[in-house]
Amino acid sequence: MNSKFLSFRLINKVIFWACAYLFFIVTETVASETNVNLSVNEIINACYYKNQGKDQRAKLEIILKNNGGRVLQGKYLRLWKDYRGKGQLEDKSILYTLAPAEQVGINFLRWSYISSVQRAPEQWVYLPELRMVRRVAQRNPKDATWGFTDDDLRIRDREEDQHHLIATDQHGEATYYTVETRPRNSQSIYQKWITRYKKQRNESDCSAVDTTYYDKKEGKKIKSINYTWLVLDNVWVWDEVKIINFQNGTEVIYRTLEAKVNVGLQDKHFRERQLKRRSKLN
Repeated sequence: MNSKFLSFRLINKVIFWACAYLFFIVTETVASETNVNLSVNEIINACYYKNQGKDQRAKLEIILKNNGGRVLQGKYLRLWKDYRGKGQLEDKSILYTLAPAEQVGINFLRWSYISSVQRAPEQWVYLPELRMVRRVAQRNPKDATWGFTDDDLRIRDREEDQHHLIATDQHGEATYYTVETRPRNSQSIYQKWITRYKKQRNESDCSAVDTTYYDKKEGKKIKSINYTWLVLDNVWVWDEVKIINFQNGTEVIYRTLEAKVNVGLQDKHFRERQLKRRSKLN
């Protein structure tokens, strides 16, 4: 088989994994410790925006199950660094494919820019069969081929949406807040999404439990996302996230196998030439 054709077939097969992992972050906020009832804005600030640390290194697994029972699995090493607006950069990520064997060496790099500059992320992929680095076109933000869009995974700015607290429930020491979010952008593919947040004794111990998205045209459920979290030195990272697509029956599971935070990653770890080599950090 033509090696060029094979490379691009493999890219099409794994590109959604790369896009998902390169958005695999949360954003920092500072929360006070209190047990008083929270307003909807306080809930969003405390439970949605979480401390991501300065950088992260993690080994990750994705499992894709389609409605026919077929299962695809991939494992990756992901490096991520927060730039907090320096040079107009939001963050940089690099993704090394560890498995399956036929995809090892197909590595991805992404530079994301702060929203105020309205600049599309820059993305590169290394094709080992061709021994070259190529730019990757930005994925259509409305593309839901794999049951989710980039907007589902990126951290949204506060002014993008309207939030309404629709329920508060107490279960033991845990408080559950149900928040309805409606996008201000008329181009959104969603009418709304509803998220449950779980708060323990104080605001800083609060995070998303699950989110359900609704179709813009008919208001039907499109998909649900369930979250569990790891907290490492006050930094929040995904433990396991499960996405169920109600339209096609697809299920995607994101699982963190190993994670370290604030490890001292440098600019040199996020350059094009790094794509051509296996990371020495694994």
